[in-house]
Amino acid sequence: MKDLFVVDGTYFLRRSFFVKDKGFVEVENEITGEIEKVQDKRVVVIAFFQALLKKIRETNYKPEIVVAWDKGSWKYRPKDKFKEYKADRQYDETFQCCWDANDLAIEILNELGIKSIQVPGLEADDLGMFFAYNAKNVTLYTKDGDWKQALNPNTVLDNTKQIITWQEVIGDQIKTPLDLAIKKAIDSEGHDNLAKVLVDDEHLVNAKGENKLHRIIHAYKKRQLPQTILDAIDRNYILARMDNVLYDQKTINEIMVQYNKPKPKLNNLGIITVLNKLGDYPAYFNGVIAKYLSLH
Repeated sequence: MKDLFVVDGTYFLRRSFFVKDKGFVEVENEITGEIEKVQDKRVVVIAFFQALLKKIRETNYKPEIVVAWDKGSWKYRPKDKFKEYKADRQYDETFQCCWDANDLAIEILNELGIKSIQVPGLEADDLGMFFAYNAKNVTLYTKDGDWKQALNPNTVLDNTKQIITWQEVIGDQIKTPLDLAIKKAIDSEGHDNLAKVLVDDEHLVNAKGENKLHRIIHAYKKRQLPQTILDAIDRNYILARMDNVLYDQKTINEIMVQYNKPKPKLNNLGIITVLNKLGDYPAYFNGVIAKYLSLH
C-alpha cells in the first residue's frame, strides 16, 4: 500500500450535519410565498467535502486518501449479546437527513474514485486499525480517542488539533496502545455505555502502577483479581478492543476487495458531472479533486 491518510468519514459527516444545523435551509414555499425551513442533505455533504478537500491540500496531495465508514457493529460487538453497547444513542426523524447525506457522500466518493471503505458489521475505527497495521506510513484523521489503539511506530493520529504518536501513549501500564482497550474496559467514563468496573484496594495489594487505574490494569493482565471482576472487565474488553479485524481473514479480504476496486477514469467534465449531484457547490472542488486524482 501507499502512504495513507485514513479519514473517519462517519465522524466528519456527523460533525458536518451538526455544524450545518442538521441540514436545515430556508426556502420559499412556491404556493404561499412563505419562508420555510427544510432539510437538504447536499448542504451536509458539501460541508463534509470542504473539510476533506482542505485536508487534502494541507497534505500537499501526497498520501492516498481512504475514507472509512461505520456500517453496524455486529461483527465483533453483536447486539444480541451486548444490548447495552451504545444503547443511549437516540435519533429523531431529523437524523434521516444525516443518513441520506452519508449515503450521498459515499456515492460521490466512489464515483470520483477516492477510496471509500464500508464493510457490513464494522465500525470506522476497525477499518482504521486494519490500515494502521497494513501500510507503511499512516495518518489517522479523527477526534475519536478510541483510534489511539491503532497507533504503532508507523502510524500517527491527527485529532484536528495535534499529531499524536504511539510514544506519547505508552507508559507505566500502557505498554502498547492496544492496552488502551483494557483501560476503557475498566473505566470508559460512560463512553459507549460500558459500565465502570469497581475494584476495592484490598484486591490490589500486589499490583504495580503509578495510580489506581494502572494497578488495576496490572492486576487484570496478571489475572490477579476476583473472577467476577475479571469477567466484568473481559465483557467490556470485547466491546472496547479494535484489533479483532487484524486476525479475521474473511473480513480482511472484504476490505481489500474494496480497496483494490478499479478507479473510474474521469476527465474534468466527468468530475463536474459527479459533483453536480451536490447542486451549487464551491467551484474550487473541481480543481482540488482533479489534481488529487491525477496524482493517485
